[in-house]
Amino acid sequence: MFSLSNLVFLFFLIASICCTTKIHVTLYYPDNNLSGSQLYIRGNGSNINWDQGTLMKQTEANKWEIDLEISDLSNEVEFKALVDDTTWQIGANFGLTVDSTKKTHSFVGYPWFYTTNGKYVYLRKVYSPQLKNTRDVVTYLPPSYYENKFKRYDQVIIACDGQNLFNKSTSFLVPWYIQNTVDELISEGKMEEVVVVGIDNAGEQRTVEYTYDYDPTVKDGGKADVYLDFVEDVVLPLVNSNYRLSAKKYTTLGSSLGGILSCYAGWTRPSVYDKSVCMSSSFWWNSESFNTNILVNKPAPEPLGSFYLDSGDQGDGKDDEEETIRVREHMKKLGYTMDQNLFYYLDKGAYHNEYYWGKRFWIPMTYLFAPSPDLV
Repeated sequence: MFSLSNLVFLFFLIASICCTTKIHVTLYYPDNNLSGSQLYIRGNGSNINWDQGTLMKQTEANKWEIDLEISDLSNEVEFKALVDDTTWQIGANFGLTVDSTKKTHSFVGYPWFYTTNGKYVYLRKVYSPQLKNTRDVVTYLPPSYYENKFKRYDQVIIACDGQNLFNKSTSFLVPWYIQNTVDELISEGKMEEVVVVGIDNAGEQRTVEYTYDYDPTVKDGGKADVYLDFVEDVVLPLVNSNYRLSAKKYTTLGSSLGGILSCYAGWTRPSVYDKSVCMSSSFWWNSESFNTNILVNKPAPEPLGSFYLDSGDQGDGKDDEEETIRVREHMKKLGYTMDQNLFYYLDKGAYHNEYYWGKRFWIPMTYLFAPSPDLV
């Protein structure tokens, strides 16, 4: 006679044997980096574990395959690749969730094992026929970029004030050093890999290019749409032709006037941008016209994109703390949900400058680019 515990054990044994789903996993990695070594896999599937690796099968040059089995009771699996079952892939685990509407399930991944630092590279003197000027474009390529030549990148950030992002020699005051922040978060598995395209500002033309209307108190402004046309028609094709990018939509990023520009771009061009990082945004501009005009007279994006807003609370105007809160509350009334597609952070004690933007840059990165399972 079976006891209850025996029946429970038998149930799970039968479930593990009969009720499993197969996922065909393919990993691409350059053979010349392996020098004869082999790829293994560890994870939490029914036929793999975290304690000892399972050898993958090399089916052709640079290509490794394995069928994973996961219990229908869990419907999820996480795994990592290893070189010779000793050197772990860098970054977040591969995570998969089974799509029950599909009959077959497959996944393609691009691991890397040895590189923890990305690099930034320049495209010099990029001409804008829209604005009749030139500027440099500096692009951060993430750690895997040069190690795994097969990987393409679908998370691409288009950032204002490229001079201030990476390099002390070109920055105003101090740079953000965002490469250090992103490298660390990626290596620790706390965010996805991203490419960051930093577009230099045009010096004296920065104010007019970064603002969508004329502010009579500043006696300047109004060419944001022309600038965004330049980004869309010149910069995006340029970086897509030079780097291995596959983004369907982009993230826009900026601070101060660049912050309000990023919010404006995400709000008015949802076919191009689906995420907006708006740090210490100059929402004071033209009597808070972003809040009283743009959010009122420009329809909300369809579908709703994701917006990150923040500010400090020190210095002149307290870094637009109150103005930023008013924008946040208005967006909530227009259908946005906090911590789902609207994110907000108050950096207490922070001033309106590059040091503080760089210091808290990890916050929007982990909000908007946290690793998530692939549906297969």
